[in-house]
Amino acid sequence: MEVPPVSVIVPAYNEAARLEDSLPRLLGDRFLAPGDCSELIVVDDGSVDGTAQVAERHLRGIANARVMRLPWHAGKGAAVRLGMAGARGETILFMDADLATELSLAAELLCALTDADVVVGSRTAPGAVVHGRSRLRHGMHHAFRQHARRLTGIEVSDPQCGFKAFRADAGKVLFHLCRIDGFGFDVEILLLAAKLGYTIKEIPVKWTAIDGSKVRMLRDPMTMALDIARARLRHARRPHPDPIRR
Repeated sequence: MEVPPVSVIVPAYNEAARLEDSLPRLLGDRFLAPGDCSELIVVDDGSVDGTAQVAERHLRGIANARVMRLPWHAGKGAAVRLGMAGARGETILFMDADLATELSLAAELLCALTDADVVVGSRTAPGAVVHGRSRLRHGMHHAFRQHARRLTGIEVSDPQCGFKAFRADAGKVLFHLCRIDGFGFDVEILLLAAKLGYTIKEIPVKWTAIDGSKVRMLRDPMTMALDIARARLRHARRPHPDPIRR
């Protein structure tokens, strides 16, 4: 079976309504690879609103497109990990189902993998453009970024932007080692990447806030902070082997 040049993973939890809009946009915008041969994987994270059925309807009959399903709601990290394990592409990109980040920037992310192992879309890097985010959410994201960088030492300015690309070998190693299932998984992935010596690069993105965020403002920030503390302790105690280099 031919190896696709790019695999795109879209984790989705109760995203039936959003996928009705975002999947036609993804399928109609052939920026990912010449010849329409990229792979698209929607991972249903135990949804109860028909997310999997909507995705299957849109992807039916399309080569290199499929739906993977978790049997219960396990978290965004678990969904991306499942997609990463099943992806066949030479490079792997994951993005949020709301497509808040401008799709045309995916090509730039993938191009940056020529001299990096992990490329992170950033809403705070010079040149980034952000529209529509409330002051409350802006403050929450800023506080979380500062906490994550202080606790883990990672240099990435925006660890939680849902727009990241990996060389396949690097991505599969990192997600195999990652243990966080929820929203804090991005920080653990970047902590692992730095610990293993992978090259990380940030690319500014254009990002527009979309209504209907799955982050619960009162509960999830505390859960993410605890996850990061656990990840730091876990990986400080355990040595990891050197990564397989190109």
